[in-house]
This record gives sequence, C-alpha cells and structure tokens, in this order.
Amino acid sequence: MRILGGGALRKSVFFYTSEFTATARLKRDGIIESDVQPRNALQRFFAKLPYLPPKSIIFTLLLISGMKRRAKIRFALIFAGVAFVVIMLLEQYIASGNEKEKVEMIDRTLAASRPLIVIGALILYRTLVAGFHAAEHMAINAYRRFGREALDHVAEASRIDKHCMGRFIAPAITIGIALFLARPWLGRALPYVSFALAESVFWIDTLIGLERIRITRAASVFLQRYLTTRPPTKLELAVGREALRRLLEAHGEI
Repeated sequence: MRILGGGALRKSVFFYTSEFTATARLKRDGIIESDVQPRNALQRFFAKLPYLPPKSIIFTLLLISGMKRRAKIRFALIFAGVAFVVIMLLEQYIASGNEKEKVEMIDRTLAASRPLIVIGALILYRTLVAGFHAAEHMAINAYRRFGREALDHVAEASRIDKHCMGRFIAPAITIGIALFLARPWLGRALPYVSFALAESVFWIDTLIGLERIRITRAASVFLQRYLTTRPPTKLELAVGREALRRLLEAHGEI
C-alpha cells in the first residue's frame, strides 16, 4: 500500500491511496466515526498518470471531485461570496474618478484587508485544525517507518512531515512579491504570468520534489512547528490513528 496523501479538517483526518479514501471524524459526543470510500474514476485516472498538464487545474478538479455534496455546497457558497466581493470592488473602481484614484482606492482596500484575513485565518486554523493536522502527520510518518505495525507507534511519531503542503509556502511568497513588483510592466499579462509561474512550481514539485530544496523544506518545517500544527490531544491523535487503521483494513494489511 502506498499512501498518496492525506489531510486534516475541523475534527477530521483523512488519508488516500490510488484505490481508497479513509476518513475519521470526531463527533460532538466524543465518539469517533470512520468510513472508507473507493476513489472515483477521475481520481484513479490522474493517480495513474501523474505527469499530465496542467497541474494546477487538475489539482482543483481532484479537490472538488473528492468533496461530498455538503462540502461542494460550502465551496460554491464561498466561491460566490468571493466573486461578490470582487464585483463590488470593480463597481467602485468603475464609479470612482480618474485612473490614479481608482488604483489607489483598490490598493488601499487590499492593503487593509490582507493582514486581517491572514491573521484571522491563522488563528482559526491554529485553534480548530492544527491538532488534527499534527495527528495526520504522526500517523502517516508512523506508517512510513513501521508499515503495518504503525498503529502501535503513532503517538511517538513526528508531527513534522516533509511532504506537507507547507512546502509550497516559500515559492508562493516569492512569486507573490515578484508579481506585486512587476505589476506596472506586466499589465494585462499578469493573470497569464501568474498561471505559468504556479504551473512551474507544481511541475518542480512533481519532477524533483520541493522537499528536496533546502529553502522550501526549511520554510515548511518552520510553518509546521510554529503555526499549522501543535501537539495533539489524545482524542485528536485517536482520530488520526483511526483513519490510518481503516485505510490499512481496506487494503488487507491488518
């Protein structure tokens, strides 16, 4: 069995292979429920052909296709909310005075909102998800080291995982700064350049592995150690262990 990846959400942990996705959830009464679902045809297809372009669009398709109906509704509502905010900003942009005033107004709005959004998101993540994120890492690290005996070693495994999505943070910050500085020269080409740069990061990760690059690995470790994970509680750890147990069970390893 080869675990392709995993993740943590509020009160839940999941792992997936090319065949199954195993999820464990902590209910309000403290009971842990779990289930195993076969991967859908789209997920199995792309798992067998990891070098198909464009990577960023495929990643989004897989993310949405793997969601349950309720999660897809939430995703649609969030997308609609973001679109509404963008439309409102554009309306103000069009209604405002000269070009200089328009640009200054949008820059002020974005400059004021970005720090608040980032800080609020980090606080919520640290409070609601970080412990489950750590449990996910500990379970998958235990499996990589001990195989089918991993269930007995989850509690002693590391919560730092070199394959965590945090490995994208250094490239994302670098690209963001570069695009911000290059805005005056890029003009209408900005969205296309942004897409090309995002694609290049995905391809570097696919062909080389961002965890092999010192600066991206260091940024990921820092992020996990101080922001995106924390020592899990016994219940959070139990959720990660249960998700791994169900995956091993589905593949006949226990």
